[in-house]
Amino acid sequence: RTKAEEAHRAFLHKLYDTRDRFLVEKDGEDILGRSRHNIRTRLLLQGEPADPAAQRLEPLERLERLGGTRLKGSVVSARILGVGEQSCPRSLTARMEKTAEPAEPCLP
Repeated sequence: RTKAEEAHRAFLHKLYDTRDRFLVEKDGEDILGRSRHNIRTRLLLQGEPADPAAQRLEPLERLERLGGTRLKGSVVSARILGVGEQSCPRSLTARMEKTAEPAEPCLP
């Protein structure tokens, strides 16, 4: 179990400062998504601080920055900024680019 944890942590650190696409599962107070590796990710908007303790955007302000659109179910491109926050050591933090696209339908 310890070896598996170490290998997973090393894999997450290799993802640092790379760009990937994320499926948005929740938007609102926090925007949460999943990477193509099925890793839970906290998604940030441009200009939003990466530090969870820093001042965070209110849900309405976040929605205004997104042009009034909801992101849930969209695929967004983002750069990975952080790995393994204390609240969820197997997670990522990534900053979104401005574009969002509808999720591609799953094949039957």
